[in-house]
Amino acid sequence: MQQRFRGEKKRKKKIFVRVNDDEYERIIKEADKSRLDVASFLRHIALKYSHNTDLAKKKISPSIEPDRSDPAKVLSLKKIKLFNALSEEELMTISDKIHIRRCKKNEIVLLPEDTNKSMYLVLEGAVKVSKTTEEGKEIILAFREQGEYFGEMSLIDGEATSAMVTASADSVIAVITRDNFFSLLYSNKKILLNLLLTLCSRIRGSSKTIEMLTNLKAAQRLKLLFDAFSQQHGKETDKGTVLNIKITHQDIADMTGLARQTVTKILDEWKADKSMTVLENRKYLFSRSFFDK
Repeated sequence: MQQRFRGEKKRKKKIFVRVNDDEYERIIKEADKSRLDVASFLRHIALKYSHNTDLAKKKISPSIEPDRSDPAKVLSLKKIKLFNALSEEELMTISDKIHIRRCKKNEIVLLPEDTNKSMYLVLEGAVKVSKTTEEGKEIILAFREQGEYFGEMSLIDGEATSAMVTASADSVIAVITRDNFFSLLYSNKKILLNLLLTLCSRIRGSSKTIEMLTNLKAAQRLKLLFDAFSQQHGKETDKGTVLNIKITHQDIADMTGLARQTVTKILDEWKADKSMTVLENRKYLFSRSFFDK
């Protein structure tokens, strides 16, 4: 059974959001927690996207307390870069601090300007970090794949979330509350060191993104993007570098500020001169000399 919510955006534009029974109950509870009626609660969310005419197509998922994890899932924390230096025994000691949240593809995990009170670890699947311009164009800032995490900066500086995070595939996400996050940092130097290394890596990544977006040559923008991907998601083989990330031409266009047709044209040229090959699993293989040119 599906329920239908009705609310209003700015300028009296009506919006309709279809949700299933579980989501209906969650929104009711979240509205009550916020001390708002349902219409006001939906309007509060809608105002954040008053420029986005596709709101009705998005699946709104308010921040809720997720279910606790089973022990088998907690063991997958070893795949998370933040915890990869911990022993299995150390991982088990933090199992009661972790909750599990399952997200369907295209489900919103975090909304812009939300006051984030948790940190999120991608156990399975992937998420997309993006912003939407006033014209309604989506700009993809980053992807967070299995083993990565997000939301830590909001916990550290107390600022609201600046971007939207959406599941780009069916995903399993571990959630750590702010108190538990700092408890782990203070009690384990290995976790603190891994966090610092990640923050440094992301600062360097931001610098490369600025360099890419200020480059006027379309082909060079794409090369800089794939070079950054190769360092984060690349795997060296005897045939070249395979990117262990699946992205569409539209994703690439949204990350580089180029038209999708331009992206397709350049990629076709690279395939023609054997600089790049698209594998059967839709991952990209770049020749050994590609990043040296």
